[in-house]
Amino acid sequence: MKKLFLVFFSSLLIISCSNESEKSKSINEKTNSVQDSVKTESVMEWTVKENERKANEEKLEKEKAAERQRMLVEREKVIKEKHLSFLHVDSLNGKPISFYLENSETNELVKSFYQGEFLPSDNDKTFELLDILVEKNEVIYPFYFHCLNSICLLSDGALSEVMGNPCLKMVYNYPKYTFSFFKDNIPVFDRYNQFIGYELYFQKYGTSNVEISESDFLNYLKENLNLEDKEIEKFYKTFVDGIEQVNKNMED
Repeated sequence: MKKLFLVFFSSLLIISCSNESEKSKSINEKTNSVQDSVKTESVMEWTVKENERKANEEKLEKEKAAERQRMLVEREKVIKEKHLSFLHVDSLNGKPISFYLENSETNELVKSFYQGEFLPSDNDKTFELLDILVEKNEVIYPFYFHCLNSICLLSDGALSEVMGNPCLKMVYNYPKYTFSFFKDNIPVFDRYNQFIGYELYFQKYGTSNVEISESDFLNYLKENLNLEDKEIEKFYKTFVDGIEQVNKNMED
């Protein structure tokens, strides 16, 4: 009888433990289900917020890009107006501008530039234009000089770095004409002085394509300018001082 009771009690205990285990398992499953649901909601919430953040960033970037483009267009418009206001003249060197524009010796690219069809920049088209402008031509050089002056006044950044060579060639080819022009056009003179000064400095250290040295160039000008004209002499000395100042700035 006692053995029977123990067997019975053991069975009840096993059943009770089994029930408790099932309850615990059910509770764990429910807990896990709730946790999974919370995790899923958190992930979804994070995903929504992350997508919103990315969308806002993309929107802001597009707005910034649009503003940069607007400013670029506006800047180009201002530069073009400035360029054309200087470039468009009625006559040059005693001849109407039509003389140069209709002349068969005037390069088509130069005409296109004069008519405002493109602005100078650090690109192959502008580099080609610069090469054409410094070609020696006794008939149309006043027009080419005029176009080069416009580029000098507009150039900045990378384009400024290549202006020394064409400016030097123009002054070398036509020293009397250029210095006579400089007397009444100080801003143009200052740009030439600066560009040529830097180019001659780099030539001294072998990093320029210019073949003539600073001393040879200045001596050439001295021999070919009418220094008996006190105003021309003054500009020549100012030109020399400007080149010396460039050397000083570069050495400091």
